[in-house]
Amino acid sequence: AGTMIAALHPVLGGGHESFAYRYRLYFEAPGGPFHRSPIRVPDAASAHNLFVQTLAGTGAVGLALLVGIFVVAMWTAVRTVRAREADQPRRAVVLASQGSLLGIASYGLVQEVFYVHALRILFFVGVGLVAGVAAEGVPWPARANRRLWSALLIAFVAHLGYEYVWPGSGRLLRS
Repeated sequence: AGTMIAALHPVLGGGHESFAYRYRLYFEAPGGPFHRSPIRVPDAASAHNLFVQTLAGTGAVGLALLVGIFVVAMWTAVRTVRAREADQPRRAVVLASQGSLLGIASYGLVQEVFYVHALRILFFVGVGLVAGVAAEGVPWPARANRRLWSALLIAFVAHLGYEYVWPGSGRLLRS
């Protein structure tokens, strides 16, 4: 159901944490684009998957940013642990943060976890600790910065075009 909702709003999604509302609107309401679909979610409060929930709520851009945060944090953690100049306490902090991020990513495959404030805090503390410990060892090139901002601008323009020229009606997805 989450991927079907995301297909209606692919670029920036249907709204952060809007899965329950969109599910009722698209699947349960008569005339909804997926009203006749056999797919039903027993507890439609969430997509029961962090990544699908993010895709439905914030689109491909939000999912790319979430996955990007995970990937960059893990890559930075591995580089920091392997660095010769990293001392033992620094390695311990990075390994603990890496473990918590892997745990959240794994649990996120079966449950949307960011509605639990403690898990959200744990996620961002883990990312922050990795970034803080490894800050001086991982430079961010200006070219990558320009590419990131260009990609975000293109995604925003694509979202505006899709939502206002062809407003998420799902006419191509209706059966």
